[in-house]
Amino acid sequence: MNNLSSCESLQNIISLTELPRGSRGVITDVPENPLLYPLGLRPGKELLCQGFQLFGGPLLVKVGERQIALSRPIAEKITVAL
Repeated sequence: MNNLSSCESLQNIISLTELPRGSRGVITDVPENPLLYPLGLRPGKELLCQGFQLFGGPLLVKVGERQIALSRPIAEKITVAL
């Protein structure tokens, strides 16, 4: 599913796994997964990359007041605009 608007297409769109620690981005695309939407991971939401666990562990993000740990394979499929 692609949810890019014409404004977002002019911005840098990257995979969530490429977002540096401490940086914010706006979600532009999320894979089909029934668990992501209820967690607040949906297009248009701002998130903060809080860090990465070592040795391929989960990516930690904050969406609103919720802290979420995402597996790297799922995080790679989520795109964000800088």
